[in-house]
Amino acid sequence: MPRYNIFYSRIRNYFGGNELRLNILKAIYRVMPLITAVTYIAVLALLFVWHDARLIRATCYPCIVFVAASIFRKCYNRPRPYEGNDAIIPLISKDKKGQSFPSRHALSAAVIASACFYVYVPLGIIIAVISVVIAITRVIAGVHYPSDAAGGLIIGYGLCALLFLYI
Repeated sequence: MPRYNIFYSRIRNYFGGNELRLNILKAIYRVMPLITAVTYIAVLALLFVWHDARLIRATCYPCIVFVAASIFRKCYNRPRPYEGNDAIIPLISKDKKGQSFPSRHALSAAVIASACFYVYVPLGIIIAVISVVIAITRVIAGVHYPSDAAGGLIIGYGLCALLFLYI
């Protein structure tokens, strides 16, 4: 825990000590998940309008992974970095307790990127980059450990890859 405290105090000093940096972080923290969600809705809407058979897989596989990860997350119930550690004060306040692993934002972005890869690879690449940005901002904000964010990406991409490739 002491190494994480040092790691996060450096992040907090860098962003917390500069209002512009903090405001940029807050904007990215809020806007990137919205961009990802809107993109996914648009992709599904287009597939629906085009009567494209890929709609079923692009809808069902991400949902299966999301639900499975959410159940695991509730059972595992890992505390968040700021729980029981007075040295960690999140840059973006959050009242939620537990259920830190895996990061649901990172996982959601990963499953959406996977669906986008399935439909249109260039869009999948763009959303994949955004998914990494989302994962990093969750750590910088102080609401997830790095392993929570990495776990969200790995589980999201890994399980979706298995589903899209083998089912």
